[in-house]
Amino acid sequence: MQIIQTLNVLLGHYPQANSTTSTISGNKHFSFGVKPVGFNLGGGLSALRGYFRSVRLGTGRMLVNINVNHAVFFQPGSLVDLISTFARTYGRNSWQLEKFLKKVRVETTHLPAKKNRAGQNVPRIKTIIALANTNDGSLLPHPPRVSKFAAGPKDVQFWLDSPSQKTSTALGPKKGEASTKITSAGYINHNLTIESPEIPVLNIGNKENPMYIPAECCRVLPGQASMKKLSLDQTAVMIRFACRKPFLNAQSITLDGPQVLGLVPASNPLLASFGVGVDLAMITVLGRVLSSPVVKYQGTSTETPRNGNKMRDCGLKVPEPIALGPFIELDAAGSTKTNDQLIESIMRSIAAHEGKVGMVFVLLPDMDAAVYNRVKYVGDILLGIHTVCSLDIKAAKEGGRDQYLANIALKLGIIGEGKTMVVGIDVTYPSPGSLSNAPSVAAVVASIDRFLGQFPCELSIQKGREEMVTDLSAMFKSRLDLWRARNKTLPENILVYRDGVSEGQYQVLKDTEIPSLRTACDLAYTSEDRKKGVPKISVIVVGKRHHTRFYATREVEADRSANPLNGTVVDRGVTSMWNWDFFLQAHTCLQGTVKPAHYYVVLDEIFGKGDLKKPHPFPNAADTLEELTHNMCYLFARATKAVSICPPAYYADLACERARCYLSGVFDPVTPGGSSVTSGTQVDVNATDVKIHQKLQNSMFYI
Repeated sequence: MQIIQTLNVLLGHYPQANSTTSTISGNKHFSFGVKPVGFNLGGGLSALRGYFRSVRLGTGRMLVNINVNHAVFFQPGSLVDLISTFARTYGRNSWQLEKFLKKVRVETTHLPAKKNRAGQNVPRIKTIIALANTNDGSLLPHPPRVSKFAAGPKDVQFWLDSPSQKTSTALGPKKGEASTKITSAGYINHNLTIESPEIPVLNIGNKENPMYIPAECCRVLPGQASMKKLSLDQTAVMIRFACRKPFLNAQSITLDGPQVLGLVPASNPLLASFGVGVDLAMITVLGRVLSSPVVKYQGTSTETPRNGNKMRDCGLKVPEPIALGPFIELDAAGSTKTNDQLIESIMRSIAAHEGKVGMVFVLLPDMDAAVYNRVKYVGDILLGIHTVCSLDIKAAKEGGRDQYLANIALKLGIIGEGKTMVVGIDVTYPSPGSLSNAPSVAAVVASIDRFLGQFPCELSIQKGREEMVTDLSAMFKSRLDLWRARNKTLPENILVYRDGVSEGQYQVLKDTEIPSLRTACDLAYTSEDRKKGVPKISVIVVGKRHHTRFYATREVEADRSANPLNGTVVDRGVTSMWNWDFFLQAHTCLQGTVKPAHYYVVLDEIFGKGDLKKPHPFPNAADTLEELTHNMCYLFARATKAVSICPPAYYADLACERARCYLSGVFDPVTPGGSSVTSGTQVDVNATDVKIHQKLQNSMFYI
């Protein structure tokens, strides 16, 4: 491990020392020099293409993992231009602007250039903390006077020690007896005429001891990554920029990547001085293509999927006919109620309908997250009514409508009846912009019978940023109780797919969550069963955020998008020598370069013990697990194709996302007027906020 860390430090020195390369998280490098590869996202942001780099252990050799990476950056240059672009895109919302500019580094330009002993210019770099606010420096002997939040240069006043110090380089209040009061604009005017007095003054000090400067005196430094949440339009542009054919990414990795990362000997002699060299050619590893499973439909109809498609003009089995109810158009025009109140009022009226209402189909006019979140909260938490949301424009559009409606039909079928112990676990954490008291939310889903069609869920909130499930014993015990209620017995084997665990947390998972699973089993099973070793437990971590990609070496081994064929599995060459892991690409990629899922076996008591019931067609434990995982990817409830990761992990991820809808007030806080809630605002969060209505508790409400 120390050798790997040392090599990572050595290989990372060149890009991190390069003044025209920006580094994120220590191993993602983006060149913004003479010819940066970027794209304007709008709103003052742009995307750059760069490279991920990491030294890894392969089978009998050391490997350097390089992959194309994309990130969002602030557009460099005039800060006034950046603010103006932001205002044209989002409107003049001061709270949103402060959130956007916070921690942006700028070079101040209002003072004469400072030089070092070598005669080189030394830029004055400052960090934007906030916009000028009325409570800045409130504990100072002579606090500044700010007329309102986000005040302009003419509305911000601060004190100087004496009139003779008007030429001082300080931009904030000084200690001592104050005798002269001056506006920010007046202080700067001896060097610059303020042409945009409506643009807010920036605080480049802190709340306790503010330092003010107008935006016209600042230039945004290049290469600053933005962690702000993108708008829907920006996200769409980002996807188009990042979505590339496999051969284009392969070319970038082998040609441009080594130049940016300094892996070419001519550009980085430091590596040679340490006796280190990197072979810039990609390695070739052996892979296999697993056969698609036979999918059974209504009646005796079966089909072997091609290219990952599992449903083409086949009958879909549904529990019972669904009778259509009334159609209601939600129109807020002229109403004094808020959208939230109107949605709840309409849905309560539907719930009170004389007929039994079990499901509401909602056509949404657009992708407004607030409307969707409220519909799901009212249906899942308050009323216990299943809701299926669809975009009006997609349902009405002829092109691709059959596929879209088929996916919706699958949702209707899986919500209605329990058909189908495999377990999925995931945790979602507060994102940038969430309130400080935003919790983490854990989800545990589990099958209820041998058909693997139904995976009801248990949700639980826990301390923010807590990555392991703290209440796992009780959550998993509830899943065992449901299985016993449906089957009058308990499962002999428990297969767990754990999502959202990084490589550095494998041992933490072993030390915390696996004992919690065993504790739940001790409570549910008899002492005789436990002495016999029942149940047997296997835990597999599902990795999505990795940078390993595979490129077909022959045309016959690629699909129409030039990606490897669906069902491709790689379990040697780039996998661990000492542990059990494999890469599986179960799906067919619609566009861009396909990303396989990485499966790492943390605990195995099922497959490697030779206890599988005979006969089975698998020569060894690895093939058994790989085939089972691949086949389950065809059982995802709301897609007509095989999906990229095993459904239990996918379901747990969806359940976590649904919980974020319920807690949108802390995860994505917005005031009624549309502006962001300030960081100091607190919204109470408790367990009842994610407590599913008893009518839906044992269903896949999150689907």
